[in-house]
Amino acid sequence: MRVAACLASSSVPTASLKVTSVELVKRYLDRLGRDDIVLAAAQVEEAKVVYSANTTFYPGQRLHHAVFGEGEVAAVEGNASDPVIDVRFDQAGRRRLIARRAPIELLEGSQSALHS
Repeated sequence: MRVAACLASSSVPTASLKVTSVELVKRYLDRLGRDDIVLAAAQVEEAKVVYSANTTFYPGQRLHHAVFGEGEVAAVEGNASDPVIDVRFDQAGRRRLIARRAPIELLEGSQSALHS
């Protein structure tokens, strides 16, 4: 979207435009004859992966997944030490995850309300 905004603008951007694929965008701009737009590689931050080691999961718990976003545990299956959780994500729909391997973290208030 930022490339489109630069192309639509009649003024030359004052700072370099950060893009993830510099070569691809450069070829595109070259074909358009726009050598006035300076490109730079964007810094891509990797998601902080937090693996659940000693967490007990139960239906109704709210969590955040590094890729799928926020969701609610719908079901917990399998061994308690290595459960498979069924999560309803707000944006990504329903997903089954191996809890110990998934990059998830419990949201505030979920961990303190553990079932006995």
